[in-house]
Amino acid sequence: MCLNVLSTPAATIAPCSSIGVAEACLLLLADPEWDQIARYLNDSHCLVMKEGNESVGIVAIMAVQPGVMELMNVAVRPDCQGRGYGRQLVTAAQAYAQRQGAVSVEVGTGDSSLGALALYQRCGFTIKAIDKDYFLRHYSAPIYEENRQCRSRITLSWVARGYQHGLGR
Repeated sequence: MCLNVLSTPAATIAPCSSIGVAEACLLLLADPEWDQIARYLNDSHCLVMKEGNESVGIVAIMAVQPGVMELMNVAVRPDCQGRGYGRQLVTAAQAYAQRQGAVSVEVGTGDSSLGALALYQRCGFTIKAIDKDYFLRHYSAPIYEENRQCRSRITLSWVARGYQHGLGR
């Protein structure tokens, strides 16, 4: 496992040194309200995926309690989706979390985010909880994906190998 940079023939993933316009636009793909992003961005570690000099994907991960980190934002530019970039970003974030001593990673996504739910499950996440009507309570405008209104937040959890079932290492 590469510790600092993950590369594919077409793209690289590396720590994001600053959030520019391209990275901000990516973050807004996954979370449509900048006020929500601003609440976690300063406390998050971001990894950016680039094709050449262009930012095409981003993941923000943050420690939420000892041993637990949360994926706060995962986004891939729409014209770059379907290339496995989302999975690479999530995998890079899981590796980062383990290097930071986390034993689990959580992620929350909308009940209308069918592609994201499938991605996280392919990356080893399992459903942990459902917060009914979360998006109705926390966002100023309705969110729609594929003609479905996003209402509830589904929290998924991934546990590092060796820690499943509370067994420790």
